Amino acid sequence: MVMKQYEFFARSPTESSIDSKIRPFELNKEGKRGGEGYALVLRYAGCNLRCPLCYAWRYAWFPNREGYTYSLDHVLKALDNLYSLNVQRKINWVRIQGGEPCLSLDRTLLTLKACGKALQVIQEIGLNRYPSTRAVIQTNGIFFSTLNNNEKAISLIREELKKSLRDSGRGRIIFELSFKDPTGKREWDSSRILEKQLTGFKTLLKVVKPLWDENFNNVALYVVAGLGPSIDFHNVAVVPIDPYSLPKEYPLFHPRTWSNDFSSLYDMFINNVVPHFEAYRDFRNNPKTGNGRKVPLEEFEPNKFQKAWLSGYANKYQEYGLKVGVDIPSLSNVLRRLDPSLSDALRGLDKGYSQWNGLCEQSKKWRDLLDSIPLAHNSHELLELIKEMNEKFYPSHPDGHYPYL
Repeated sequence: MVMKQYEFFARSPTESSIDSKIRPFELNKEGKRGGEGYALVLRYAGCNLRCPLCYAWRYAWFPNREGYTYSLDHVLKALDNLYSLNVQRKINWVRIQGGEPCLSLDRTLLTLKACGKALQVIQEIGLNRYPSTRAVIQTNGIFFSTLNNNEKAISLIREELKKSLRDSGRGRIIFELSFKDPTGKREWDSSRILEKQLTGFKTLLKVVKPLWDENFNNVALYVVAGLGPSIDFHNVAVVPIDPYSLPKEYPLFHPRTWSNDFSSLYDMFINNVVPHFEAYRDFRNNPKTGNGRKVPLEEFEPNKFQKAWLSGYANKYQEYGLKVGVDIPSLSNVLRRLDPSLSDALRGLDKGYSQWNGLCEQSKKWRDLLDSIPLAHNSHELLELIKEMNEKFYPSHPDGHYPYL
């Protein structure tokens, strides 16, 4: 098979920084307290979806205009420059993201090659923060749905994955399938997205299961929900409500909003994949995951890239003539009276309000956005619904990426 000789990526080769020698890769300071370690990141340009909350929409949607081309040889050889860089911190993980890393067969194979070599180099140099470094491939799974009956392509991906796992030493390769909408009712330029994602997940299982049978337990697939409400209450006043459930105010990703496709996916992962394979031993032994009974929920947070998401909810609320607007200090006091045990958590709510204010004070546009965020009519009921979500999900905070691995 002859692979395409170049790909589109998000990072310019001329950017001046410590990691300019490893472009299109970059080293990001990441950790729970910031700067504890690096993530080695590769960002593709181009995607097959048009999610309204995408922070990377410029290069994800317009790769020819906003992306940069690199040859495949350059991408892999760039990792060799890690040997000569004076890297001051250990590398926590490798993250391959986009855009969409698995947009085509060629790109998927390159992604796997990059994972294998990155993990190998990190181990050889001694830059690994943990005994087993993870390479996380963030994908929407749409491409894999096109390979459902293509045994030749599935075999090619499996063999490349097997080689990368061998090259990685003690490293692990993780496919993270992200599901932004559990209802299947929003269309983002790819019809019946959830149905395709479910098919893509099944296809990836076809790729990986034979490797598990050969005791390659350093590869796994994970289902990730995002973006959902904070389920530990620190942003309860800005919980995104599923507009299709109105006038009943169910938070997005509440089980009662799930489509059949999302329910099938959740059940398949929790009941049929996690219990049966050694690759998920750490996941099953982690109390945070309910010992393998919950999936991670990438949390809603006050970032600019979510403005389209919020505006959609505000518009739906206005259609129903429901109350909009945020008075977080007042809500905080109400919640404390309802449940005094929430006092500590609500300090985070107050902090979240300050973050929103700081963001929105930058311009009238953002201030107007804050004023249009839906506020649930019944805060006590909202808390109960969020508690119900705790039975299905656990929070994956942005400052501590991938705690479920």
